[in-house]
Formats: sequence, structure tokens, C-alpha cells
Amino acid sequence: MKVSGYQIKISYADGSQDCAALTPGRWAQVGNVQALLKQEGEILCPVLRLTEGTQAAPLDAQIVIRLPADIFNDNLAFYNNGFATNEITNIHRWKDHRGDAMHDVLVMQNGNEEFGFGNVTALRFYTELRFGENALVEYVDLENKPLPAEQELALEKLLIAKDGEKAEDFLSRWADVAAKQMQADPLTITPIGWCSWSCYYSNVDEEKLLRVAREVPAVLGKKSANLVQIDDGWQESDNFPGRYTVDLNKFPNGLEPVADAVHEKGMQFGLWLSPLLLCEHSVFYSELKKWAREDVTLRANADCHPFDLENEEYLAYLTESFARLTEKYHVEYYKLDFLMASYRSFIEDFGRRVYGKTDYIIALLRRAFAAIRAGVGPDVTLLACGAPVLECAGIFNAARMACDIIWGTEEDNSTPSTWTLTQWVSRTVLYRNFYHKKLFLNDPDGLVIRDWNNGDGFDCTWSEAKLWATALAFSGGSVLVNEEVERLGLQRKQLFARLVPPLEIAARPLHFFEEPAPTQAILNYSEDIVFAASFHWGDAREKRTLRTADYGMEKALVIRCWDGAVLGVTDTVEEKKCQPHSAEMYMLRKVPEKPCFLFSDVNVWGGVGHYSAGLGENGWSLQADGQVDGLPANVYAWLPECCKEQGMDENVQLIAELPGGKLVQLQKGGANPLVPVMK
Repeated sequence: MKVSGYQIKISYADGSQDCAALTPGRWAQVGNVQALLKQEGEILCPVLRLTEGTQAAPLDAQIVIRLPADIFNDNLAFYNNGFATNEITNIHRWKDHRGDAMHDVLVMQNGNEEFGFGNVTALRFYTELRFGENALVEYVDLENKPLPAEQELALEKLLIAKDGEKAEDFLSRWADVAAKQMQADPLTITPIGWCSWSCYYSNVDEEKLLRVAREVPAVLGKKSANLVQIDDGWQESDNFPGRYTVDLNKFPNGLEPVADAVHEKGMQFGLWLSPLLLCEHSVFYSELKKWAREDVTLRANADCHPFDLENEEYLAYLTESFARLTEKYHVEYYKLDFLMASYRSFIEDFGRRVYGKTDYIIALLRRAFAAIRAGVGPDVTLLACGAPVLECAGIFNAARMACDIIWGTEEDNSTPSTWTLTQWVSRTVLYRNFYHKKLFLNDPDGLVIRDWNNGDGFDCTWSEAKLWATALAFSGGSVLVNEEVERLGLQRKQLFARLVPPLEIAARPLHFFEEPAPTQAILNYSEDIVFAASFHWGDAREKRTLRTADYGMEKALVIRCWDGAVLGVTDTVEEKKCQPHSAEMYMLRKVPEKPCFLFSDVNVWGGVGHYSAGLGENGWSLQADGQVDGLPANVYAWLPECCKEQGMDENVQLIAELPGGKLVQLQKGGANPLVPVMK
């Protein structure tokens, strides 16, 4: 899809507006303002400057990208990526949602035509992406501030899709460019372990946390957990206290015993904070209100105020607070929440924003983020939650990629059902795959798989639990169970245990613009191995069909991942009685031409990347890396037809003969081994 032209519009507080055409690389006159669309390779850089001897205080600037008019019709679909980390994202029809505002990046499709554009920086200005008249628009809030005299004002940089570029290819390229521009520093070690929120909510205490430090490693056995993170509720004075000190009623010995117990098990210790907000009911309010914006309240919590991000004393206090907590409890991981609420009203009246006095609001927000980073140091993980996404890049290492998997206990039916939330979160983490390990490590939210009638209203069937575990696995991100693991049944404990070690690669929807939600997802591991997920969102049983050609293979050796069933060498997988609200994972392998490791039940990913096997004169050799070496596991290999009887001895068990070779077992292990069954 080709861009047919660019325009710039400058608006003012009195309602007036100036408009001019833009040609990349050439200055244009827009009232008393001059505008330039600089080009830096593939990036567009809008720049404003005052005409000499004039004055201007723009309210906003709009960069208009003209597209062919026939694109904007009832067939146009687009991806709404929302504004914040904890949003639900969707594929929408333009005819029903042409007034939507978005953030970061937008992609769309009409028939065979696809297009995308988005900001690749978020360093200074609040921006929105919108639809215009036969156009796409980047809206830049200039906060009614005077333009600097004799100085260029560089706006946020833009990336535009190439002619003929597919939406998902653009999203991948956009993430690469944005990561470079924002100097992103994504977390390289995937968090595995436990988080308290959707388990205990704010009802945490010392006894419960000490039990977690024992029980979570016990469920994983020799598989390593690396994190225990306490969410909201550990602090004195409940939500948004402004000063974070331990609630001694819950933790009479302070947090030190819990932190020490976590560290003794070889795990990192993590804390939740909402550092940019202050509530009037806080016991510290009278002390801290001097740094608060008392002129601003949040409609969802009328006595809650953001801190003044321009106050130097507050920024110094922020740095000191994080340095104190980090040193005292040896905190290696922080989940920082409600960050967007520091400049934009939260939940209700979502469009109301705080303006900066000395600078633009996003520049001030980034200064506060930098003050936090200065307090914790370079090696501590920062996870952004309830936050704008791109604005956090380069300072935060990880980010939530969907809404919470639980919204309260549903006692009064005021919150969405368990199944509704599972659908929302599952599809959103698939759509937002492009951020993963480029701008951030993606956090899909907690693994909530508790048994039916647990008592808190979150009642998920076995099929729903497995679907969420599948979506979480395909996110490539954090594996943090939010459960009293000692209360889980064996089957649901195994769901958690088999996600570890994680593959750490994000899958994508097989058909990105499929409506109302993706029914299949693809994860390309190598030229020879592809993982597929099939999601059944419906309320009745149905037949599930998977064609290997859709995944780039004419035929494949197909293994069903959760139960280790070998489905044979085929071009089509059909399962006739799939449960409603369910998902399955499949490993698709090109039929090997040489003897090799095939798969293991050590994890749901079949142990790929952890084992290797070869056949020599002295028989099979099997190697395992440090993450799986010594773990009880059944390990299977492939013996091509050309090898005849070579590779078969008393230590090798024939499991099945298939087209092209034999499936053999090299190692037995585990109290309840998963044995492949031909179906």
C-alpha cells in the first residue's frame, strides 16, 4: 500500500488551525510555524520551528499520512494495540471503530493490501495514532507551550510500512527500529517461579511467603525456579502510600526472613510498588503531600494524586527510596504499577491528562523512571505494569502484555467471567509477540490454573487451565504461577512443571487479522522444527484440523506436546472431539534423514534445545545441557530406514515404525513417564 502524500496540521487553544502539505526533506510554512519531515534512512523525523520574528503556542500537531481512498471501506480491519501494558487488544473493523485512538503502532488490512505505521521513539511527547479522512494521523500533544525561539523542536520519530510489506513483517521491523532508537535493554533470563497477586491478592503475610519459598521449588524439583515476587499488600497503609515500609502486622519480623528464605533457595526476591501515586488516606500523606499534584485527582480513586514529576526533591526521594529497599532486602526484581496514572487519568475519564510546566509530560515521566533506575542500579530487573509501553523502553527490562487474568472474586458479578478473561489475555499476549526480547521481555501475567471450586470464584475447567498454560507458553515470557501450589491437584501441578524450562520464544498468530480471535499460532524454532497451537474458543465440541502446509511443511512428523502422543508422519491432523474452551500444542518436525534426538517429556517443548543424540560405531550417544541434565525424563530418538538394524540393542526400545524410520527410546525416567501412543 503506497502513501499518496503527507500533511501537517497545527492546532491552537482558541480553535484555529493551520495546515500545509509536507514533502520529506523540504520545509513547509504552516501559519507562523515551519515544519520539516526529515529522513534518517527509513525513519521520518518531524521537526517544527518558529518563523523568525513570530510567536506561537500550539496545542497540538498532526502528521497526516494520506492513503488511497478506496482502502477505507467496510472491509478494512485493523489491530488496536491500545495505550498501556495492561490493556486488552483486538482486531476491529474500521467501519465500527473509525474513532479509535491508539498508541505506539497501528497495522491494518484490506484484502491483499496491508499497511502499518507507528512511533519508534517516546521520549518527550504524548502521542496518539488515529484515523483521519482517507488518512492515518499521528497526533502530538504540544501542551499549549510556546515554541522555542531560534531552535528546532524535534517531535517523536515515525516508521512507515514499505509498499507491499505485510503487517506482521512491519511489526517485527518496527520493534527492531524502536528497540535501537530507545536503547532497549530487555531481560535475558526468563523469570520462573511465583507471584502473589492472583493467589493471595493483598492478603500476604510472613507465614504464607515462607511456605511459598519451600513449596514452589518442591513442585519443580530439580528444575530451577528463580523468582518469588510479592505483590500489593506487603506495605503499610495499603494502596498508594507514597512511602513504602513493611506492614508489621503481616510481617512482624520485617521482610528480612522472607527475603532470606527466598535467597537461600537460590531464587531472586521481588517487590511490587506503585511509586508515582499518593492517596490522602495514607499515613504518610501529611508528610509527602508537598510533592503531590493536589490539583489532579483520579476519577477511579478520587483522593489519589500523582506526585509532581518536576519536583527535584521528590525525584531525589524516589532514588533514595529504591536504593534503601534494594539494599535492605537485596531486591533483584521490581514490579512497578499504575505508572500511566501519574500523567493520565486511570480507568475512567481516560483522556484527561496532566501537562508539564517546565517540559513536556513524557520527558518528565522518563526523568522519574531514570530516578528509579538510579536507585536500583543497572542489574536489577524493572517490570512495567499499568504503564505506557514504548515510553518504558530503555529503562524497564520487562513489561506486562495484557490485563490481569483475575479481576476480583466475582461475588457480585461485576467483573468479567473467568473464561472471558482467559480469552482476552490469551489473544492479547499472542498479538503483542513483536515486543518480546526486542523492547522487553514479555510478561503474560500469572499462571492461574487452580482446581474447580477453589473458593475465590476463579473456577476454570481443566481445558481452560490448559488453554491458558498454552497461551502463556507461546508468549515466550515469564512463567510465574499465582497459586497455593500445595493445594493444586497433581495434574495441574504438572501443567506448571512442564512449562519449565521455557522455550523463551514468542509465537505469533498464524493469521494475524483472523476475527474474532486467532485460532492457530505458529512458533518457528528452526528450519526443521515448528510448534503449532490450536485454540478452540467455542462453547461446544468441534473437530480440530491442522494442516502442516500452513506451517511451511509438506509433511511432518507430528507430536502432540502436552501428552507426548506421536501422531505419525502426516500432512493433516484431525482431532474429532475437541472440548470447548480448549487448546493443543503440536511439534512439527521434518522427517530426519540422520539418526538424531527427537523429543523428550522433560517439558512441554519436547526438550528441544536441551538434548542432542548421535549414532556411532559404539551405539547411541546422548547429551543433555545443564538445565535438564540429571532430570528424570523419557528421551526418544529417530532411526532412519537407511540405518536398518544399526542402533538397536538391549538398551534401545523400539516404540513405533513410521514412514521413513523408527521411533526409539534411549532413556527412561520419571515416576509416571509419558509414553508415546500412536493415534
